[in-house]
Amino acid sequence: MTKTTRLASIFLVLLVGLSACNLPSNVTPTQGVDIVLTSAAQTVEANMTQAAILNPPTVPATSTVNFLTSTLAVSTTSVVTTTPPPTQTCDVAQFIDDVTIPDGTILDPNETFTKTWRLRNAGTCTWTPSYAVVFSSGESMNGPVNQALTGNVNPGQTVDISVELTAPGVAGNYRGYWKLRNAAGVHFSQFYVDIEVKPLTSTATATPTGTPTATNTP
Repeated sequence: MTKTTRLASIFLVLLVGLSACNLPSNVTPTQGVDIVLTSAAQTVEANMTQAAILNPPTVPATSTVNFLTSTLAVSTTSVVTTTPPPTQTCDVAQFIDDVTIPDGTILDPNETFTKTWRLRNAGTCTWTPSYAVVFSSGESMNGPVNQALTGNVNPGQTVDISVELTAPGVAGNYRGYWKLRNAAGVHFSQFYVDIEVKPLTSTATATPTGTPTATNTP
């Protein structure tokens, strides 16, 4: 039995005794007992409420769960990029020089001439007689549509390529473009001829003089 309960019991006995002595004559004993019990019960309830307020129950501490945060280690691999070597081209012609008829050469109208280019085989394939020089665009100057090469030209070697041309009959500046063509029919590496045709010079004509008149002498 707790201390609070014992106090309530003693208090209840005292109340019963006092009530028995002081009750009026018109109140029956049973009624007096009921009143005393009710009052005692209220007193006990009040004391218990006060004890609960003054001595609150101890709440067990809530355990804290520690969560481990795992760190995911990501392995990174360095990618080394390499630059591919430059692709070598099979057919490449490098212009070296105008052997004849440099650019801007002045010619007479309808004058025939031989144009010669010096080229170097800058590719990786050999030029064979199945290769040709062909007219591409501009002024053809009555040149051939295509003309086969003579002999082989190995990579790194130079060759002189000539075509027979005719200057136009009208004065002016003219340029014709030419290319090489391989055995598969593919054109590559353009070069040109550039000339100037001078105007026709007028030819002076002699003016006939008058015929002397014969006279009769006496």
